[in-house]
Amino acid sequence: MAPTPQSDQPAWPEGIYGNVELSEESGDLSGFEVRFFTDSGRRMAEFVYCEGWCNRAYRAEVTRKGDKFHFSHVEEFFSFGGDGGLVRTEGDLVGYTVVRAGDGLIYGQTNNDEAIALRPDFSLLAPLEEPFGLSVANGED
Repeated sequence: MAPTPQSDQPAWPEGIYGNVELSEESGDLSGFEVRFFTDSGRRMAEFVYCEGWCNRAYRAEVTRKGDKFHFSHVEEFFSFGGDGGLVRTEGDLVGYTVVRAGDGLIYGQTNNDEAIALRPDFSLLAPLEEPFGLSVANGED
């Protein structure tokens, strides 16, 4: 992500970054993966947070503030209603911030604008040739 000729700010991120891993012991998937792309002139991110499995991918517009790039989604929760059926409710606003770290990115996460502490080794995202977590979440793998 070299600076653009018009400014000293880093270029918008492009491509796929992630750290999703498969546990040999449990078969669980864990980590975070994000794909940056442009859609109709808008900077976008498709991303998945895997905790046990990569269940759902989200898409959001990416904004920039200095050398940081931000995107977010509203987490949905499901519970059983009085009639025994599933009831969907909107929950926390989950935000992500990424910054360049060598060839990769480091990401941070917030819930309802409160920072969540992440281990530095967990928050490093390496550049990827192919999606892994996103493929699982999108039913492609």
